[in-house]
Amino acid sequence: MEQYFISSLKYPEIKIAIKQQGKQILLKFPILRKLAMAGPNDSEMLYVKIDISSVTGTSYKAIKTAKSAFGYNFVVLHYDLSSLFAGKISAVLERNLLTGIDNKQTVKGRDFYDLLWYLKSESKLNFDLLKERVNKPDLTLEQLKVLVDAKVNSACTTYKNDFKNDLLPFISNHNFIADYVDNYLEEYKRYGDFNQFVS
Repeated sequence: MEQYFISSLKYPEIKIAIKQQGKQILLKFPILRKLAMAGPNDSEMLYVKIDISSVTGTSYKAIKTAKSAFGYNFVVLHYDLSSLFAGKISAVLERNLLTGIDNKQTVKGRDFYDLLWYLKSESKLNFDLLKERVNKPDLTLEQLKVLVDAKVNSACTTYKNDFKNDLLPFISNHNFIADYVDNYLEEYKRYGDFNQFVS
């Protein structure tokens, strides 16, 4: 990847780091000032994080989508929305996130932010893929709701501050983040009926 940017794209300024025991690649581009996206006191670094994991399950659906952006035209092969939804729920249920030198258990607030987005957009759920991803072939929708409800409750109580802090780099309005997390549980209860999401 580094050779591609340096040799093919003639962009030697790229910096690449391998993180998370080889499961994450961090690309760093010192380009934000050139794009007029950073002020004199802001970092000029654009970070692109690539998380790598083995594909779990065979029930995913892949689709091709044509894209045209910034003078480039290409076709992207990617998971369909229902498979992405399954991946997000499996992350909510199974992500084991530790932080600090004492390896304190925490949550990734973005997982819950994304979860509510899927629920509110009424995306269909690839339930077969989800069962494969969590290795529970006999999982029922009722059991799924109990499991997800418990994770949401925990994120909104025990890990509430971690939930808020994880969203800070992505949403500039910190008052919105506080209100969003404070009201998350109520909103989740309005949309969290998994029966409507399985076709």
